[in-house]
Amino acid sequence: MRFKNGQWTAISLLALMAASPVYAKTPVKAPTPLYRYVNPLVGVGNDNEGDTVPGPALPGGSIHPSPETLTGSNAGYDPAAPLSGFAQLHTQGSGGITTYGTFLLSPQVGAPQFDEPQHLSPKADEQVAADRYAVTLTRYNTKVEVTPAHYAAIYRLTYPDTDAADLVFDVTRKIQGVVASDNAEVWLYPAEGKIIGRVKAKGYWNPALVDIWFCAKLSVKPKAWGVVKDGTVLAGETNARTGTDQRLGAWWSFDAKAAQPVLVKMAVSFTSAQKAEALLDQDIPAWDFDGVQKTAQDLWNQELNRVAISGVDDKALTRFYTALYHTAIQPRDRTLDQPD
Repeated sequence: MRFKNGQWTAISLLALMAASPVYAKTPVKAPTPLYRYVNPLVGVGNDNEGDTVPGPALPGGSIHPSPETLTGSNAGYDPAAPLSGFAQLHTQGSGGITTYGTFLLSPQVGAPQFDEPQHLSPKADEQVAADRYAVTLTRYNTKVEVTPAHYAAIYRLTYPDTDAADLVFDVTRKIQGVVASDNAEVWLYPAEGKIIGRVKAKGYWNPALVDIWFCAKLSVKPKAWGVVKDGTVLAGETNARTGTDQRLGAWWSFDAKAAQPVLVKMAVSFTSAQKAEALLDQDIPAWDFDGVQKTAQDLWNQELNRVAISGVDDKALTRFYTALYHTAIQPRDRTLDQPD
């Protein structure tokens, strides 16, 4: 069966292989991405023992969109309460004076409501993760999803089929619906589907007055709009300014189809309106919700992979990586939000 040089013949090798038993390979299970072990509901509540929020943010992210309630802790969220909307700035571990809850976005259907207690909605199908928050506002039969970039966030709003879809902006409120404004101003650009707002916030984390700006863009063309100035509704107006302790808001109305979600992208700046728009266009240049979400997943996997643990069950992994997630959210990195 061998040549003189000791090599097996090809026939002998084939015969040997045919006679050998064949073992099926056991599929190797892909490891669970670490961002999936994060549970942002840990620490939420109305007992001031955690003061976290369920909305998503990037590691060190400047923006932190999250749902708002009118009851609950200083963080702005009570899991047992109806939702009033979605604010863009939050802090965690907060105590003392309520801070942030700035620039509330309220999706509605029908005649727009501007007083926060008047547009509360029960919720259903709440989904909470490091990379995305989703919920259905049952009052409006509207699904809201949000995923963050660093300075901006993008919302995907799935309204029912309606010719009366609304998006209401509250410029001057903070946590628990309190008016927190020395003065404020808003500008609407219907032809561009763009809105810019500014509040000189007061009663935040220190006694100083702080200008905060936002720029938001809509993926569909509004058919009606207006502003709400200290309780007075001004339909068709595109600019308004209010003084101390006066509420300021604005709205868009448009047609919507359940099969065609409406997208809203929004950035916040502590520098200027121009900087807010520049950061928005830099962070989210396209109407690509899934792409922004994928980037958030990748960044959280990278961040959480700084520490690897093994030999524990999924409950322990959730506790550990949720805690690590919270350590990475603050302090905020606002390096690019500076004057040019």
